[in-house]
This record gives sequence, structure tokens and C-alpha cells, in this order.
Amino acid sequence: ARSERMAELARSVAEFRTLASLAPNVRANDRATDVVICPGPVPCSTQGEESIAAWRQYVLVAWNDGEKADPLTYPPPANDVLGYAFSSDSGASYTDGGVPPKGINWTWVSDPVVTVNEKTGKFYFLALADSTANFSGLGIVPATFSGTSIVWGTPVMIRKVSAGSLLLDKPWAAADSTSDSLYVSYTTFTAWGFDHIHFQRSPTGASWTPAVTLSAPADSGHVQGSRPA
Repeated sequence: ARSERMAELARSVAEFRTLASLAPNVRANDRATDVVICPGPVPCSTQGEESIAAWRQYVLVAWNDGEKADPLTYPPPANDVLGYAFSSDSGASYTDGGVPPKGINWTWVSDPVVTVNEKTGKFYFLALADSTANFSGLGIVPATFSGTSIVWGTPVMIRKVSAGSLLLDKPWAAADSTSDSLYVSYTTFTAWGFDHIHFQRSPTGASWTPAVTLSAPADSGHVQGSRPA
């Protein structure tokens, strides 16, 4: 009985130390950069669909601002809705970096995901990216840290399809620190109401294997939200 009480006390102390070590919440985004798209003085951006990755003292956060929805005020490709922030002091403070780098005529449209190679410290920002109104795409851009600054690499379009027949949605990524490979999965919707889970791999993030279907034919129309790990 005494050993059980001692074990319970040890667990309580460990839980207390965990709670005591939590610092106050820190805002990652700069609200002064939000775009006002509704009546009133308060910015309407929502910062939804958040994703976060950390390596050592470096942190990268991505989100969907939910703004610039009016195509007349913000015509493509100037209507990016995604934003990011970074920290070089373990999340004690953040710098809002605005819109992540993108390819020519890209628009970052939704579903941002960030991941990091835990061996090299190389971060990746992945999201849906439409090149024009006629295409649905999936883009990725690498990033590394130099001191207190983030250094972005070259954006790459992983896959681009005709929006008249296919729609890419809900991507997710995982960086493999044992092989430096990147794994991406996402949902592909067809114009006929079917959907399936696609998977692609890259050894470096620059070139990608063709899309492979992971979901079973019988599951078509019922799959969404895949997560490689």
C-alpha cells in the first residue's frame, strides 16, 4: 500500500511540474495585417486550419486567414488566404511573415500543413494552390532557419489537375528523418461525385512520384482526411 501511495505521489508531482512549466499563451499572427472584409473596425480574418512544427528552438506555424474572398477587390493571383509565422526562441515570440513564397501565378487557397525533418531541421509548407481558375493544385515550399531568420527555398507544384474534372483536397505531409523522403497524401474528388485517397513521395521535395491510389474502390465517395505519419 505504501509503494502505491508513493507511486501516486510521484505521478502527482510530475503532473504539477508539467502544468507549472506552461508559459502564457503567445499570439503568433499580427492582427494589424488582417484584411477587413466586413463592416466595422475589427478585422475579420479567422486564422483557422492551423498547423505547427518545431525543431530545437525553431517553430513554424501556418494558418488560413479566411480573407480576400472578394475576387473583384483581390483578383487572382493576389488573393492568397494563407499566412505563416515563425519563432527562433522556442515559441516565446513570433514574427508574422505574411504569405509564404509561391510559384508564378499561384494562389494559396486552403488547407496549410507544416512538417519538419527532425534530423536536418528542414521545414516544409504544403497547401492547396490553384494556378488559375481552371486548375486545382497542390504546392510545397521548403524552409530552413539561419539565426533568427527563416530562409525559404523554391516552391514546387506536386500535382496540378483540371478543375473541370478533378479537385484536390485535404493534403497532409510527413517528413522522414531516416531517409530525407517526403510523403504526401490527399483526397481527389471527381466531377461525378467519387473520391479516393492519393499518395505521392519525394526523395528531396523537388521531384515527385506519380500519384498512387491508396483507398479501395469500394470506399470511393466515402474517404477524406488522410494522415501520413
